[in-house]
Amino acid sequence: MLPGLAFSVAATTLVGQHLGAGDPASARAAGWRSTFAAAGWMSLAGLGFLLFPEPLLRLYTNDPDVIAAGSTGIRMVGIGQPLQAAAFVLSGALRGAGDTRTTLMVGSLSMWGVRLMTAATFGIGLGWGVAGIWLGWCADWWVRGLCYLWIFHRGKWQKLKV
Repeated sequence: MLPGLAFSVAATTLVGQHLGAGDPASARAAGWRSTFAAAGWMSLAGLGFLLFPEPLLRLYTNDPDVIAAGSTGIRMVGIGQPLQAAAFVLSGALRGAGDTRTTLMVGSLSMWGVRLMTAATFGIGLGWGVAGIWLGWCADWWVRGLCYLWIFHRGKWQKLKV
């Protein structure tokens, strides 16, 4: 997550600077470059989460029940990394363009609609337990990532006046 947050701050700054200089094409390019860089780093970490959840958890505990329960969560975090990167960075890029309302709406609706409803449905309603809750987390980031990819690609943010 930390690389995504770092690239998000960079995208916020770069997009804002380029738009302030009257160069929306460079702002767009900076947003995409930041997104691809973050997705690369976070996907690499995600691959580690998918392949080695137990050894990672053993760094913190030797309790087999905790390791068994945590392995599912760490794998879900691994699956979520590519689009979580897009969500982090492109929401930052949109904020840099002054489009804070969109990021508030997408984040809020996805958190309360997708994450909460998916976690409740699968984790509680269908009895999946912790795995269902982690599925809700993953679904939230995938929906956010896809929304931000679409919004950023459309480019309406390039025409905002701040």
